[in-house]
Amino acid sequence: MLKYLLAALLVSFFSYAEEAREVFVNSSHCNLFCRVFGEGDPLIVLHGGPGLTQDYLLPYLKELEKSNTVIFFDQRGSGRSFCEISKESMRMEHFVADIEAIRNHFGFKTISLLAHSFGTFVAMKYAASHQEKLKNMVLVSPSPASFKEYNAFLAISFVQLLPSLEQMGKIAKSNSFAMGDPSAYAEYYRELFQYFFYEKQKARELDIGMTREACLSNLKIYEVVHKNTLLRPFDLHSELRNVKTRTLIVRGKNDLVPQASIEQLHRDLVNSRFILLNNCGHFPFIEQRAEFLKHVGGFLN
Repeated sequence: MLKYLLAALLVSFFSYAEEAREVFVNSSHCNLFCRVFGEGDPLIVLHGGPGLTQDYLLPYLKELEKSNTVIFFDQRGSGRSFCEISKESMRMEHFVADIEAIRNHFGFKTISLLAHSFGTFVAMKYAASHQEKLKNMVLVSPSPASFKEYNAFLAISFVQLLPSLEQMGKIAKSNSFAMGDPSAYAEYYRELFQYFFYEKQKARELDIGMTREACLSNLKIYEVVHKNTLLRPFDLHSELRNVKTRTLIVRGKNDLVPQASIEQLHRDLVNSRFILLNNCGHFPFIEQRAEFLKHVGGFLN
């Protein structure tokens, strides 16, 4: 069974490599690895984490290339976007500047953003400072927009994760995990993310797709960004009330992020629509893919 899975992943990898235009964009001492698909209005996709890569989104969102120039990229330090991982290099202003670097590299006057999870935090920061360059914004399973709301989300998540904490701890302490073995990281994240799905078994469909180097960077990025940004007092609500960008907010009804925080985000963004999808959690593009793409495609085009 394993050999067939590996074969499928290799076929998928080479298929993307053949179809995509692969580009490295320089930004603040970091070369950002981008894959470009399709033609049409530019759409930049922001993955979650912090510390994951574009790979888990590709199989589900690549279809948007039918009407857009879709740019997937690994955020700084993640995947193939190599850079030093430090308090300075992981500051949010650099993440925002990276989007500008990509926009400028391709010569786009305006762009649309589609962001998932932690990527929505970066997208909201970009919208607050560059809304004149932002045509549309799609926020999928948004990250809480304040320190208070983020702490509430962490508390809910901890309770849900209790049955798996021992197993996750064993994986994290293993030699293979310490060496950045992609299979150990895939097992760790499947154990974690099952609680973010309406149907837990669908977490098996999530392909993290990280190399050994990406795995070794993953937890470093997560720790640095949390310590210096997400676990320090912040509140984006006042900034977002000034954003007039056309926005679509998508939440799975069974997501662990409290719906109240998403509804507040919807009120802040005065030109936003809020869609609640049934029978799915934090990954609606996997659990309700057809309905998700119908809403997102219709909104963008």
